[in-house]
Amino acid sequence: MTIPHDGNQHDAVHAWMRELARAPLDGPPMPDPSFLWWKAQMLRRWDAERHATAPIDLGERVQVGVGCAGVAALVAWMWRAAPFSLSAAMMTLITVTIAVVAAAAALTAWSVGPRE
Repeated sequence: MTIPHDGNQHDAVHAWMRELARAPLDGPPMPDPSFLWWKAQMLRRWDAERHATAPIDLGERVQVGVGCAGVAALVAWMWRAAPFSLSAAMMTLITVTIAVVAAAAALTAWSVGPRE
């Protein structure tokens, strides 16, 4: 069975195909297939590792959050339990301790952050 076609359209397509055939093929060489296979395998492994470690990453973030909340609760409890007439040295020590704990919590939260 033949499909009827317009002669002008057929000629235009034929001329375009000839022009395409004459075009130079000076593009960059194709990459080595073994390199492409190796890269695909590496990406597949990285994806599998990321998928396998997702619960661990979530657990680390939860631990950091619980630790920071625990430190905040401990500091609040100690602050209320402390006598009202604190010396300047004791006040400085408490302030420095809070700053160090906050810096450690921030550093831990930053290091546990997304690994993309």
